[in-house]
Amino acid sequence: MEVFSEYHKSKETLFKRANEILKDGGIYDIIPCQAGFLMYYTLSENCRIAYTVLKGRNDEAFKFTIGNKIDPQNEIELVKGDVLYFCYQRSKKTFFYCPKALIGKREFRMEASIGFSTYGQKTAMLKEGLIESCLSCDISTYYYNLIHNYKCDGVAYRNRWREEQSDNAF
Repeated sequence: MEVFSEYHKSKETLFKRANEILKDGGIYDIIPCQAGFLMYYTLSENCRIAYTVLKGRNDEAFKFTIGNKIDPQNEIELVKGDVLYFCYQRSKKTFFYCPKALIGKREFRMEASIGFSTYGQKTAMLKEGLIESCLSCDISTYYYNLIHNYKCDGVAYRNRWREEQSDNAF
């Protein structure tokens, strides 16, 4: 799994890019820095916590509830190809980050997309063919740990980012 980073000076460009990442099934973490925003993100390819939705039960859409309680107002329907990122399991529920839930919203943290389905635990959903792993090779580090181990030093990051941009200019 590869973690990418970008620096944005304005919220407009930041959230425009965040929506592009979400539409591609990625997840991100945004850290405010001195003169802008630092965004770390990854896409679902080669990520061991990423799962692709295949179908719902009884030929219906895959039903996903944002939050931790069943509430029809917080329910969204996922279609084949939508991506979920495993978060945790508790009392016969599996919680995932759902990038689709944040499209068009201006959220700094993926935690706002955490929710669950009523289809049971992850292993049951895999066996039933409701979801499948996005993993195409063995990845040993979870996205969450990678993202939250980074430290934001705005000046140092901007300098490093400018060097990378000038190196990649041609």
